[in-house]
Amino acid sequence: MSLGIRLLAHLSEPLPTREMMIERIENWLRLKYSDMLPRTRREVVDSTPTLFCRIHPAAEEFELSLVGPSQLVASANTTTVGPGYHVFVTSLLKDLAHEFHARWERPAEDDEEYGDETGYFFTGDEKSLNAEMTAWLAAVANTFFDGSFDSADTGTALCLPINPQFEVDQPALTPLGPRDREWLQRTAQDGNSGTDFFAWRTPGFNAEYYL
Repeated sequence: MSLGIRLLAHLSEPLPTREMMIERIENWLRLKYSDMLPRTRREVVDSTPTLFCRIHPAAEEFELSLVGPSQLVASANTTTVGPGYHVFVTSLLKDLAHEFHARWERPAEDDEEYGDETGYFFTGDEKSLNAEMTAWLAAVANTFFDGSFDSADTGTALCLPINPQFEVDQPALTPLGPRDREWLQRTAQDGNSGTDFFAWRTPGFNAEYYL
């Protein structure tokens, strides 16, 4: 259960091979966002050249896959980091489209394969983005009270990798530390009460981002 982006772009000036195109995109990412120390790797997944990139410590890798000579698919889970990260990924993908003469396709409303689950990519509506994110957060917090977990459990990891693991005496462990039952109760009732869950809550490279 998460929110994110999965979009298809059409390249008007593809390179002779998909592998060359993915390498060119990787070099551009590493140069343009060098201050963020991006960690990238290239793999072939089901015969598809794919670039994996992590550009924030709390984020999962986002993926750029060349599913065809002139078709690029971008996938990113953004709820692990927050609304500010979602805005950043949107900006990155639009910059990429400008650099590589690509056009992101706007999916139909009933498209189940592609889209921005918050709607932000095509609307720029930050209010709606925040509402979607906090609704998701409330739903996650509520799983501690709907029978999904044993009430005696501690250290349930939320949006964390499998390893390393940490032992805590609170019911939930988040990328920004443990959260107690009172926090979970407040957040389950109103997601806006728990926005300290998000490592990148507000857009931009502000003091909160660097903290």
